[in-house]
Parts: sequence; structure tokens; C-alpha cells
Amino acid sequence: MTILLFIFSLCGTGQSVYLSLNLSDAISGDAISDAHVFLVSTTFGAVSDAEGEVTFEYPDGLKEDLVISHLSYNLKIVNHTEYSSFDENHKITLNPNNLQLSEIKITASHNNKWGKQYKRFRKAFLGDNAEADQCEILNPEVLTFEEKKGEFIATAYDLLHIKNKYLGYDINYVLDHLKISKNGSQQYLGQAQYTDKIEEYKRKKIIDNRDFAYKTSSKHFFKSLLDNQLEHDKYEISIVHYVSGQFVTLSFPQRKEILVLGPSGYEVRYPEFLQIVNKNVADVEFTPVGVRPGGLESTRFGTGGRSENATVEYATSHLYKISPSILINEFGNVINTKTVREYGAWAEQKIAHQLPFDYGNDYTKTNTSRIVIKDKIFTNQNDLNSNDKLVLLISLLHHEERLIKEQTLKIIAENWEKGFVPALVEVLRFTKEQWLNDAINKMLSEKNKVKEISSFYSWLEWIWQYKIPNEDYYFKLKSEVYKHIDPKFETYFKGRKSQIDIRLDEVVWGGVEQDGIPPLRNPNMIKVNEADYLEDDNEIFGIFINGIARAYPKRILAWHEFFVDDFEEDRIAGVYCTLCGTVIAYDMTYKGVFHDLGTSGFLFRSNKLMYDKATQSLWSTIEGKPVLGPLVGQGIQLISHPVVTTTWKKWKSIHPDTEVLSLNTGHNRDYKEGAAYSSYFSSDELMFPVPISNNSLKNKDEVFVIRSDGYQKSPLAISIKYLKKKKWHQDRIAEKNIIVVADKTGATRAYEAKNITFSAFSKGKLQDDNNRFWTPQEEYLISDDGKKLYRLSGHNIFWFAWYSAYPDGRLVK
Repeated sequence: MTILLFIFSLCGTGQSVYLSLNLSDAISGDAISDAHVFLVSTTFGAVSDAEGEVTFEYPDGLKEDLVISHLSYNLKIVNHTEYSSFDENHKITLNPNNLQLSEIKITASHNNKWGKQYKRFRKAFLGDNAEADQCEILNPEVLTFEEKKGEFIATAYDLLHIKNKYLGYDINYVLDHLKISKNGSQQYLGQAQYTDKIEEYKRKKIIDNRDFAYKTSSKHFFKSLLDNQLEHDKYEISIVHYVSGQFVTLSFPQRKEILVLGPSGYEVRYPEFLQIVNKNVADVEFTPVGVRPGGLESTRFGTGGRSENATVEYATSHLYKISPSILINEFGNVINTKTVREYGAWAEQKIAHQLPFDYGNDYTKTNTSRIVIKDKIFTNQNDLNSNDKLVLLISLLHHEERLIKEQTLKIIAENWEKGFVPALVEVLRFTKEQWLNDAINKMLSEKNKVKEISSFYSWLEWIWQYKIPNEDYYFKLKSEVYKHIDPKFETYFKGRKSQIDIRLDEVVWGGVEQDGIPPLRNPNMIKVNEADYLEDDNEIFGIFINGIARAYPKRILAWHEFFVDDFEEDRIAGVYCTLCGTVIAYDMTYKGVFHDLGTSGFLFRSNKLMYDKATQSLWSTIEGKPVLGPLVGQGIQLISHPVVTTTWKKWKSIHPDTEVLSLNTGHNRDYKEGAAYSSYFSSDELMFPVPISNNSLKNKDEVFVIRSDGYQKSPLAISIKYLKKKKWHQDRIAEKNIIVVADKTGATRAYEAKNITFSAFSKGKLQDDNNRFWTPQEEYLISDDGKKLYRLSGHNIFWFAWYSAYPDGRLVK
């Protein structure tokens, strides 16, 4: 028949596997009926029918060996890896054992010696107490005994059928052997199948018995250890050493010292013996105290020594391991039972006290995620602190194993909070594995109930529509991730949750290291007649401070984006944000403190962020103030100076004595006009997203902005296209009357108008209402009668960048 192996929903949340086999004789090919097929020490199994067919289901996640037992055939044991991969039409064949029933000597009814041997076996196998008295072996005749050189050995040629009335189970037991050595130590090996046989009128009593058996078992202890409930469940643990017949305490370990998560699951590691005192059970005697290896529920036993008679106040057990560690699953079941020895209270619990391996296992929760990172176990049951969340997020980038990353995602999903969104988006930017990229996108989409978002920048745009807190672990994540790009980046974010004026998720890496676009510090300047590399129509940024005129050609500055230059006593930083099309000149000294600035490598709303060398604070370029770091909140805002954007021809005609940048910058670049950022400047598309935009103008249409006192409360932007056409514009910013003048190249300057109203502009001069004429100069407007209106700081900028900073400002176009 066809073997079926498939997954389906169980109890709404778990999964179950449906297994159907066909058994036949390996020699004759005949179907084998009445074979017992079951998963070791569980309640899952069935008996083959006349056609050799056997079918049952079991929880996905249960990985016990599959046992096939029949009196006339050799025992067959199939491991989980094999039977979980059975294909269709797979058949199981069994080899005959050639056992002849007529050769079996049945002596139970008439041999006194056999009767004494059986009594000895029963005591060792079932126990010697009131609970054992409620257990009955229904077919003792299948047992055979042998005594040789003081050693007692019991075997069975067929399944032992046991009725355990104390716990309400019928047990089929494949006994390999039971051995009692000369020194009294006991060992028995075998596999059991349990069938639930609770009689209704005894249900409450049986359930209470099972509960007691569970709570006094090693399984309960291990589950308590996993759940970090040892103190709650009244367990005390210690590392002990066995010396001269006594256990001597070495230490009292913390849970994290003995419980780890290895490649095969949870591992309990310790030296010598682990002593477990169960303070729920008092005044228990063990005389004599036996020993058996293995988890109590597994019934796959080994041997050990025999301790001395003892009376203890509380039930005490000792664990000894042959292997490096005890392996347990998430339910507390011991997996490597053959290499574990139990002494004391647990060793005295025989078949009468044993529960199925699957007792209490909630297989609807077998998808529990668990991983070990930095010696800590993480599960979806964890109460995660900020550092835990950081470790999980970092593991998605740094861990090599896909399984660990998959489990990490499950744990994050189970402990979901809104703060994970920007952090995962940050991780998304650096994922190199497509499957991980897809998995993070899927999680973000499902948790946020959105569709069709699948890229780092698209997620940023989505995030910026919502209020998401700046979580501490997000700062730590940025610090950890970006320090691998540039160690200096670590300081930008580390420990700075309380030192930020902007959204952290809007601090976007621009793709370069700190000062990765090399700034020009104290650049070489040349005279007009030496600047033969410049064409008249080349665009320059002109600055006039303290009577010194200097020109910074766009074709050079676009490759460096930052310069530091001295204008006599004033040390000026010229910050060129190519992405937002602006040069702003800042005095680097504020209230007597010099701030040595540079290019941070990060952006805010597609505008470069500066940094200062002393504190590594990040500064807003458009504001000239710190926005992230220890300088935040100190009232610092650098003074800006006017910058005019014009042609080389126009500038040198006004300032024939101007200095201009030399091509000798110390860097090898293509300084031809338009060589840098040509594709960006020729398109209206942005390189980096911004949270808000406005179509009143195109993204990269230039506007002129005036940085007079109070401009943040009354921001004004004037279209350069408008100024080229009209040539002048009078307005107010806050309480200040201002006048703006432009020439035909679009070179724009702003002045404080005070109480003067202008009415016309002709032949390069303004006319006021009193018919006076005013001539624009670099430092001021000067009237025919010598009155002066002084220059205000102002500069050109792309419309999208100004609107992103001041969406509530006014636009003149």
C-alpha cells in the first residue's frame, strides 16, 4: 500500500504527521499482521491488520525511534531521520527470527525457582512499594531468567503486557534485558508503548497520581530549569563530589552556568554530580537506594552503582553523565538517556512511576524558537531587555548559520513591538542573503499590514509617515553596524538616546566614511589671472567676508563638498551639500568656542550631516546646530555668512581682486565642468528619499532663502526663476523688512530694508519711494546719498530640501 506522510493542522496551532506503513515478510513477501508499531515510550502507535497495514498519527516535533515488534520477526528500530523521509509506496520488510514456540520452555506454573526469580525481577522492574503493587504483568510466561556468577539476567521473547492501574496505562514493553549485578546495581534496556486506559470512575484519582508522578520526576525538574522556575518550584541544585561514600558540596551554580543551547538543543553541563533537592517531597527514605540512567520518562535504562542507606529530610537525587552534557528538549525530556545515570529518589522510581515520554508535552507549541547567542538562550518566551533585542538584531547580520537567523526572526516576531521596524529596516539595508531579505520584508509587511514594500528606501518612506520611538537598542544597533564601516561612526550613536533632536531613522548613511569625500582644509588659492582652467560661464560660489572675496568653483567643490578657510580672524566652514544644491558658509566659532567641523558620512532628509571632532556630535547643515550628541540642547547655532551662486565671469567682474580655488587640491579628480554629479543635476530624481515633498516647484528647482534673525519661525523661499525674471522682491521675515536683488545670471543677494519701501529696479539699481537710488554691493546696498542697508545671510538651495526642513514656510514664485 501507499505510505502517506504529510502535515496538517492540529488543534488550530500545532502540526501532526500521519504515518501509514505496509509490513511484509522479507523472505515470503506475505503481509505481517499483529505487529506492534509505535514511537518509543509514547502513546503513539498501532497494530498492523491482516493486510500488514498500520496507520497512526503523531505530533510533528516528536522524534523518538519507531519500533516494529512481532514475536516471529526480529525487532526493527527506525530512527526519526529515516521514517520522516518515507516516500510513497515505501514498504517495511521484517526478517523472521525462526523462533519455534514449541522450543520455549514454559515453567512458570510448576517451577519454584522460576517463581523466586520472577519475584526478584518484578521488584527490580516494577518497584517495591504500594504503587508497584497496582501494576500487573499479564504475560509473565514470556520471561526467561539466568543466574551466572552472581549476576541475574532477565529477557523476554515477546512483548511484556503490563497493566499499570496506578497511572492508568496499558504498557507493551520490548525488554532487551534486565541485569542485576553482584554489587546490587541494576540495569534494564527496552522500549515501551503506552496506551491510555483511564477508567472513568477512577479518572480524578489517576490524574492526581499522574500529576504527582510528573512533579517528582526528572522531567519536571528539567522543565523547571528551562523555564527558570527552580526557586518557584522549590528545587535546590548544587555541584557535588562523591568522596568515601559521601557527596561533598562543591558549589551552588546559577542556571546560566549549567544550561546552554548547543547545536543539538538544550544542554545541561556540569562537572562531577549534579544534586537536586526537591523540597516539595519531605521525609523520604531510600533503603537501599538503587540507580538507573536516563530520563525517567524514557525507560531506556543503563547501569550504575548503589549508594548507601540514607534518610533525608527532602527527596534528593543525583545526576551523573557519561557524555559531556545531558541533552533535553523544550519539554524537559532527556534525549541521550543511555549516557545519563540517576541516583537517589529518581532511581527508585521504576515502571510503576513512569509516564510516557510525551506526557505533558504540548505539541501545539513545538515551534518554540530558541537560539544561543553570546552564551544566552533566547526563546519566544523570553522577556527581552534592550540588550537582548540588540543581540538578536545583530545576529541577523553577523551569524553564519541560517537556522539561527530563522529562529531569531521567529523570536522577534513573538516579541514584536513597533521599535523593531526601523531596526529591521536598518538590517535590511545590509543583508546579503536573498532569503533573509525576503523573510525580513515578509515580517515587516505582515506586522504592519502593508503590501508591495520590498526595499530599504521604500521602507524608510513608509516609516516616516508614522511616529515610532527612538529605542535604545536602535541606537546600539546603528553604533554596532556602522562601526564596521568606519570605527568613528560608533561614537555617533552609542549611548546617545537622550541626546537627539531628530528622528534616528532619518539619519541615513550616505555611503562614505567620515570625511570620505575629502574636505579641502586651507585650500590653495590663486589670482584671477592664474585661473586659466575656468571658463566664463562656469558656476562658482562667491563669499565675501572681512573685505576678502573668494570664489569656489562648483566643478571643484562638488568633489569635496566641504572646505575650511580663513578670512582673517574668522575661520569659515563652507558646507556644500550636492544632493540639496546648497553651499552654506558657517563661522566655526560660537561664543568663543571653536567647533572643528567635517563631513560625517550621514544624511538627514537628503542633506548632509556635519560632525565636530571634539565630541563627534552630528550637526544639521541647514541649521548649523548639533542634532545628535552631547552638544544637543546647549543653544549652539553657528552664524552663517552670505553665499552667492553666480558665474565666474560675473564674479570676477565685480571682484577683480578675488582669489579662487586652485586645481592643486592634493587630490586626483576630474575637475572638468559637470564631471561630478552630472547625472544627478540633470534629473529631477532624488538619490535618497525624504519624508515629505511638495509639487509647487520641481524637486531641484532652486530657491533663494534668507537666514535673518527669526527665519525659522517665518521661513521664506523665493524661486530663482522668479528672481531672474523680476530681479527684485521686497518682503518681511519675522519683524524684519528685507529686500532681495538678483541679476540676469540669477545671482541673488538679500539686505535688511529697515523702514524703506522700494518701488522699482532699473539698470542695476533699486529706486525707493523717495526717489533715491540704491546700488547693490557685496556688503550692503548704498544709496546715492551714502546711506547703507547691510547684507543678510542667504543662499540658494533645491526646493525639495528647503521644503523638507520647513514645510510650513512661504514660497514666492
